[in-house]
Amino acid sequence: TYRMAHVLAQPESISELFNGDAPLVVRVEGRLPRAESGNLLPLRDFLTEAALLDGTRNGPITEDERTKMRQVVDYALTRKRVVILLDGFDQFPDNEQMHIFKLLSGGGKQPSEEQRLAIENCHWIVAGRVQAMRKGRQRGLFNDADWVQLRIDPFTPDQQDEYFRKPENALPLASGRNIADGWQQLIGITATTDDETRQAIRRRMDDLLSLPMTPWYLRTLLEDTPADQSLPVFRTLSELALITGLRMLARAFDT
Repeated sequence: TYRMAHVLAQPESISELFNGDAPLVVRVEGRLPRAESGNLLPLRDFLTEAALLDGTRNGPITEDERTKMRQVVDYALTRKRVVILLDGFDQFPDNEQMHIFKLLSGGGKQPSEEQRLAIENCHWIVAGRVQAMRKGRQRGLFNDADWVQLRIDPFTPDQQDEYFRKPENALPLASGRNIADGWQQLIGITATTDDETRQAIRRRMDDLLSLPMTPWYLRTLLEDTPADQSLPVFRTLSELALITGLRMLARAFDT
């Protein structure tokens, strides 16, 4: 969703989706912002706090910043140019998921003003595991009539190979390594590995390699390993999961 938010802010997207007027894109991950009392916030306040927290800034939020952001939120709501990205919806606490379900299921004869704003003046993108989406459908949300549903399929072994066989990956790195061939060394496959063992390793690693981001991290590891260091070899799924998780954490902290 980081990249999705970036795409939505591009001139081409602004021109095609919002008639040339920039949207307010608010991304929320893991849980909703709350008031100091711990209560869930009304929509306008939720958008204000989420936009401030998602921005690049240092130090506590001042009242002047909050007032200015609230003006931005009101302007964007009036013009129906608010995009709300809920990332990791399955990780939201149950009461927060229910809050969203109720907020977005007010399409009856007399929805509240809060529900009307959420449904008519905001664009929602909800990302999460299948079970969270299924729970929403059982409660009348995420239906085919009102939502466009997309699912990321597993990255097949053929797609993994295709990714690493791109022409640019055949070029040697500064260390002299070749990404197209070198990536398999990270999971214990070398030029002398027989076909039976090669297939067994790929099957054992398939759960993690099927995630599209994992080959990207393996590639990054190949690029970042200094020439005077040997490449690590991951012989178990847990080892590969550990280094991939560490890479993801490092990336999250860097951004």
